Amino acid sequence: MQLSLLKALYTDKLTKLYRLSEAENIFYIVLYYLERKSKTAVLLGQETMIGDTYVELLSNLIEGKPVQYVLGDAPFYGLDLYVDENVLIPRPETEELVNWILEDNPAFSGSVLDIGTGSGCIPLALKKHWPQARLSGCDISTEALAVAQRNSKEQKLEVTFFYKDILKEDIFNMDQIIADKVCSMALMFQLTLEGHGKMNMHITACITTCANGQYEDQENQIQGACGPLLIFTHSTKRTKEKKKRERTR
Repeated sequence: MQLSLLKALYTDKLTKLYRLSEAENIFYIVLYYLERKSKTAVLLGQETMIGDTYVELLSNLIEGKPVQYVLGDAPFYGLDLYVDENVLIPRPETEELVNWILEDNPAFSGSVLDIGTGSGCIPLALKKHWPQARLSGCDISTEALAVAQRNSKEQKLEVTFFYKDILKEDIFNMDQIIADKVCSMALMFQLTLEGHGKMNMHITACITTCANGQYEDQENQIQGACGPLLIFTHSTKRTKEKKKRERTR
């Protein structure tokens, strides 16, 4: 079956749910996943021997399932990670966060804990570039931890994943803590750290996810000394709630 016909089938069915450009992009994601081919193969009129597989995947895609969940695959910072409905799909903004951390710490060899690790994308990407560092990730979802552990094994990257509720349990001493994707608890998390007598750590920077999806450096708004880096994200809504409380004091 010609790839161009499969592309036409995908765009015909998926434009009921997505814009044309998005529908085409989904087809090219499936094409690369199944046969490691690009759009050039379509332009050259190449054929495939696994047309039935494309059709089978399409039946799930037209139900509105994200292509990453349908394929069980999500590229992230040079890694091909397994994902399912138990974890969030890694976002480009999270890749920017990883890149920001690596640029500021090119040869880090300490210990790092990723809170709310999900698929494990952040510590796994960091471990690839920091082979001497001790990377860990925790989550309150055992299903998410199973996904993260699978990714660690498949990527052959030694990262420790474990269950922990940071609002109820102590956090081990770490040189860096990354709390991405814990928007609803970020302010409570900050208070937990401030009242934690055993942690040898200072808040030196905060990354806020703005409405446009970009990261904003809030370093000047936080009192802290030079030292290990604490990074967490919180939603714009949460920020507004905090400002509202400050005005009423």
